[in-house]
Amino acid sequence: MASRDPAIVGAVALLAFCLATRTVGQQRPAGCTLDALAGRWTVATRDSAQPLLLTGTIEFAGAGGQTHLVMTTSEGTQEDLDYPVDSLEVRRGIVRFRFAPLGLRVVGECRTADSIAARFTMPNPPFRDIRERITMLRVRASTAP
Repeated sequence: MASRDPAIVGAVALLAFCLATRTVGQQRPAGCTLDALAGRWTVATRDSAQPLLLTGTIEFAGAGGQTHLVMTTSEGTQEDLDYPVDSLEVRRGIVRFRFAPLGLRVVGECRTADSIAARFTMPNPPFRDIRERITMLRVRASTAP
């Protein structure tokens, strides 16, 4: 049986410990529960050079909601995406939901109680799915007089 270098064994053990405690010690943002998502969120594509731009709002309520989005292609064609949200779930800081008859999907990570970094996916048969990075920000009620 080959001998193992104690320094390498120690380094591997330390790395494993650090990775385990980093994962266990992470806390999800306070806004990353189904109840805390309730309300209106703005949506915008993060990179304006992408072939599809997605803008508008999504209103979450309970385990669903409603989209009020506009999708703009690189050719300038626009399509309203006003559909109910279905299969909304939040687990370990990850938000997932679908909307529209086409099966449009959004999967994102809560960054703070008021922001989600996500990926919008649209089926595009027979080609690969279209994927765009989006940012979702909570709309706070104005307190101005």
